[in-house]
Amino acid sequence: MVTRLLGVIGWVGAEESVGVVYRPPHIDYKMFLNSLGDTLVECMALADVVYFCGDVNIDLLNIDSSSTAYLCDFIESLNFVQLIEQPTRAAGTSISLIDHIYVADSERVRDCGVIEGKGLWSY
Repeated sequence: MVTRLLGVIGWVGAEESVGVVYRPPHIDYKMFLNSLGDTLVECMALADVVYFCGDVNIDLLNIDSSSTAYLCDFIESLNFVQLIEQPTRAAGTSISLIDHIYVADSERVRDCGVIEGKGLWSY
């Protein structure tokens, strides 16, 4: 099962699509991204700007991983930009960047980042 929730929000003078996605670790990442791609293409046809975020269980800090390479190629093919560059999860001595925020037009983003704090980013 692929979990995603994307919708179009109408603002005065613009329509924006904001979505939340989650890929459980047992779901094939290629199947998930292909399905997400279909949804994003539909949203891009309806909205001026598309944002989506979520936990896709692909660690962007693991640059040697085939799933990371596939995700980066996928995102680039749709002209999206990943906004978060710092680790989003810490457990013991392990850190990862599995929670992502993407936008098709980064010019509209003023600021973004990770809120660090005990209990906020370790789950």
